[in-house]
Amino acid sequence: QRKKNSVHIVQANMTSLLVTCGMVLLHGCVTDATKADDHGGSIVEVAIEVDPAKTTPFEHRWKRSWGSGHAKLTLRQDWRAHAKRAVADLGMQGVRYHGMFDDDNGPVVTGFGDNKYNFTALDNTWDYLLSIGVRPIVELSFLPAYIANCSWYGVNPEAPKCGATCFDYHGITQPPYNDDFDPWYSLVRATVQHLVDRYGLAEIQQWSFEVWNELWGMPYPSQYLPLYNASAHAIKSVHPSLKVGGPATAQLKHVTDFPADCRNAGIPFDFISTHHYPTDPGCPTGFNWDPDCFTNDVLASRASVANYSYYLTEYNVGCCLGYSQHDTPAAAAFIFRQVGALNDHLDVFSYWTFTDVFEEGGFPTTEFSNIYGSMTHGGIPKPAWRAFQLLHSHAGDSRIHTTVDNNAGHQVADTDHVQHTCTVVGGGVDFNGGDLLPDSQHFLTPDAAHCCSACQGHDNCTAWSWGDNSSGCCPQRCYLKDLSRTTQSLSHTPPTTCCRPRVHSHPLPPRIRSICMFSPLQRCLTADSTVQVFGMCVSTVACPLPCNPANQRGFTSGYPGAAPPAPAKDYVSAWSTMNHTDGMGSVRVFVGFWGNPDASVPAAANRSISVTIKKSDSHRVFQAPTAAHVIRIDDTHANPRALWETMGAPTVPSPAQYDQLNQASEYAEEPADMRITNNGDIIVSFIASENSATVVILSV
Repeated sequence: QRKKNSVHIVQANMTSLLVTCGMVLLHGCVTDATKADDHGGSIVEVAIEVDPAKTTPFEHRWKRSWGSGHAKLTLRQDWRAHAKRAVADLGMQGVRYHGMFDDDNGPVVTGFGDNKYNFTALDNTWDYLLSIGVRPIVELSFLPAYIANCSWYGVNPEAPKCGATCFDYHGITQPPYNDDFDPWYSLVRATVQHLVDRYGLAEIQQWSFEVWNELWGMPYPSQYLPLYNASAHAIKSVHPSLKVGGPATAQLKHVTDFPADCRNAGIPFDFISTHHYPTDPGCPTGFNWDPDCFTNDVLASRASVANYSYYLTEYNVGCCLGYSQHDTPAAAAFIFRQVGALNDHLDVFSYWTFTDVFEEGGFPTTEFSNIYGSMTHGGIPKPAWRAFQLLHSHAGDSRIHTTVDNNAGHQVADTDHVQHTCTVVGGGVDFNGGDLLPDSQHFLTPDAAHCCSACQGHDNCTAWSWGDNSSGCCPQRCYLKDLSRTTQSLSHTPPTTCCRPRVHSHPLPPRIRSICMFSPLQRCLTADSTVQVFGMCVSTVACPLPCNPANQRGFTSGYPGAAPPAPAKDYVSAWSTMNHTDGMGSVRVFVGFWGNPDASVPAAANRSISVTIKKSDSHRVFQAPTAAHVIRIDDTHANPRALWETMGAPTVPSPAQYDQLNQASEYAEEPADMRITNNGDIIVSFIASENSATVVILSV
């Protein structure tokens, strides 16, 4: 568990009691802020309201595709076993993978001449996918060695060695030889014509063709647009009804450029595709992490091209290999949150990936190594798999209007701070911005406790920050803050100027007149502007020197009394469904509690969640339930990695250990507290921990 390093101290007339808070020594009277924020042992109330009288149709768009590794893996028996199970457990309808034209997959291009294509391996995969009810999103990648005119591990040996490849399987990501895209056009056209000949036009009209992946080796627009142009015209030459799109970018890039450039150049497209991960640049981290940032970014991107079909062909709880939340219940919480928020807005919503039979960084050598997949390479379902399985098993065909209040019952701050002891957030933390005094009027105090006392003496001061002797250019500088205008961070944002101690007289703000200014020489300012307090003085300083940000460290921050409770972030998400022909027995509420992935930030407090399902007298909706249950995915439920770690993290578990791990991955219904109010509303209550996914079920 992530815990705040804190200390409890009782006030004693500002004596020189030395205490340690983090790495900072304080003189005076401080207490800790652990119980006052959204972390630690306290419980935050969350209220969810579900109104079954208000429903809309609900398509299960998240099932339309999952990602996989690259094409050659689809020939493996373990990959196929996982795919078949994904159809049964997850409702998987499509799959997307890299490298169908890679030279380890046939090769597809065998050289030059009339009989230069070999589709045997591709046919083998497509035959299998169709046999289990899966249609691919066909990613046209990467470049065959003969089209690149380079030598690739024995393929095209007379040519120079390929210069640009990707991942452990070395997909070729360089442009065609002499930027000649005609051979690529011929390959794509021949492939699509072969598909139509083999499976029929009606079948292939239900497929989508996506050009390339994340602009690897094909910068936009100089190389990518010629590549896309050749691909799109090749596909449309087989039949104009076939679907093609791009630009398959990372980080939502070029989403608006692509349709505009295609229209201007007369290039056909049927959808816009892109990728996004919560760890991509642009979203805040640390204390400022925002659980809605990923969602908002995707929705804004989608809205920018609202008139076109939109495919998010890669997303996950984070990027990249080894990311800490891939194997954990955090992925399940993320999935519940994003399916609820994004499903209705996207045409394809493809989770990357359904299995750890995956080799971008080499084939996995151990069961849990935080690879993207929802199932380990040995076939153990991870929390992500179980989350999608719950969605497939329980989500209905109608979405119910649902609201979430993440601050239900949250307490307000005690503003009578002069009567309280000081509260310290922790060593090394600063409140950025919100300064109450001009830069020239910040002052020096001998310690953080005196800085807090100065804050207590100011009508508008609600927070303070103080730099110790390790704070570089500003030792012993005290900043008085207006908390409503600050942001909390782990490192100080340096001021534009630094402190050079010297006596500098200025009018003092209201109630600061009770605080005397301390000079390094222990000399006071004029008596008419300052008064001694605690037998000490403090001196104002001028700050004309340029600052050195590298030296800006050693700050302590806090509040002039009890710390105000931070408004609970919207960690908890909820959405609900039912089947439109059924009653209350089909109502399901999907609750996700996705927490900050930054291990340096304390864990969020548990949530006391109350779900109110409103009574409705319309048609067959309301039937009095007899009981309520919950299904959980959290640290102690459906979390096989936790058991694997207690086993000593065996590289290859024994057969008995595999059985235990598979059993630990399973979920089960548990009774939940339920009551029916006098007006017939149903209230279900339960406690949720950070990084958990919960389904609420009613029995009638």
